[in-house]
Amino acid sequence: MATTPPGPILEQMVVAKEETLTGPRVIFEDANVKVTAVTNSHYITLDESQNPSGTQSWSLRFDTPDRSIVFTGDTGPSESLVELAKDADILVSEVIDIEQALAWVQRKYRMPETATAPLVTHMRKQHLTPEDVGKIATAAGVRMVVLSHIVMAPDAEKDLRHFTDRVRLEYDGPVLAGNDLQEF
Repeated sequence: MATTPPGPILEQMVVAKEETLTGPRVIFEDANVKVTAVTNSHYITLDESQNPSGTQSWSLRFDTPDRSIVFTGDTGPSESLVELAKDADILVSEVIDIEQALAWVQRKYRMPETATAPLVTHMRKQHLTPEDVGKIATAAGVRMVVLSHIVMAPDAEKDLRHFTDRVRLEYDGPVLAGNDLQEF
């Protein structure tokens, strides 16, 4: 049986505090990095009975002496995200092919379009299409887009060019579909 040496319990190592963000705000800073956050739209369609903890999703910006990187997290189109990503070197963004994912759900569960209306609302308000990512990147003036947390139908081909090509409809800079452990 493997054991670890005695040490502090998790509650002694982590100091957590509740935060409510109304716009970009620095949440951590030291000599190496400044972390700024904004609230995302990922939980906006949940009422209090569905989200009693008040769970939030955030986008994060990491500024170091030599670069800035923004991670969207799950979110829909957002002016706060555009503000956060202003002039960033890299925007790492989630992305979804809504039509493909919706068609798969309808095929798999034999759901009529009327039954999928709440899902469509969720996907449109709380996730980003490739075109949304391109518009955000252009408005923010980011230098590169890296797509991550790519949502497509599970039975879809793994060729991700339709995601990068659709981002390029709205954004002229470099666009990559990220891979695990990739470095930039």
